[in-house]
Parts: sequence; C-alpha cells; structure tokens
Amino acid sequence: MTFAQMLKPLGYATAHAGKWQLTGKVPTLVRECGFDEYCMWAYKHNLPPGVRHTGGWEGKQGGKTSRYWHPSIVK
Repeated sequence: MTFAQMLKPLGYATAHAGKWQLTGKVPTLVRECGFDEYCMWAYKHNLPPGVRHTGGWEGKQGGKTSRYWHPSIVK
C-alpha cells in the first residue's frame, strides 16, 4: 500500500512531483500507485499508452533552465 492509497480514504488529495524510479513486482508506475495528479520526468517506456516524446519544445528554445521546467506545467 502506498502513502497515496492510505491518505485518499481520509479525504486527502494526493500528488507527486519529481523523480520516480521504482522497480519491483508490485505496481510501480505513479498512476498505478493511487496519486490523483503527478508531474514528473518520465522515461519513454513509462509514458501512458499513446503518448510519446517528440524531442523538444515547440517554438524557440529557451535558456538553460527551460530543460527543467516549462510554463505549461505551472498552474
């Protein structure tokens, strides 16, 4: 059981942001572990079905920090 699965029945909204590198026999993908939302760097083999990385951002490439954040992921 994950923290998200323990907290949701108590009324908490759950989210994960950041690095996620789990392996094992139990479900290990963030979307299988009970989180309501997530924002993370996903390796191509962990992306949802039908989603693929095309190799960069549309439009002009920004400075060095644009590699680590993008305005579209900030709410």
